[in-house]
Amino acid sequence: MHFKRLYDIIFKNTLYIICLNLFDEMEELKMAKYVCTVCNWVYDEEIGYPEGGIAPGTKWEDVPEDFGCPLCGVGKDLFVKQED
Repeated sequence: MHFKRLYDIIFKNTLYIICLNLFDEMEELKMAKYVCTVCNWVYDEEIGYPEGGIAPGTKWEDVPEDFGCPLCGVGKDLFVKQED
């Protein structure tokens, strides 16, 4: 009986850890939006910025460091993640 209980505890904890890892992976896959703090232009990861050579689905961290806001020209450092 002792081994059955131990097995149940290990099994439940393993499932819990797997679920937490899946949740973390799902959070990473979510598309976000970033807003220019100067002019409020929005970069949407889902849409990208095809006019500027940035394909749909491009994560903000993969946007080139020399990216400039299409409206006002400021750099990535002046964008903030839009909260839901």
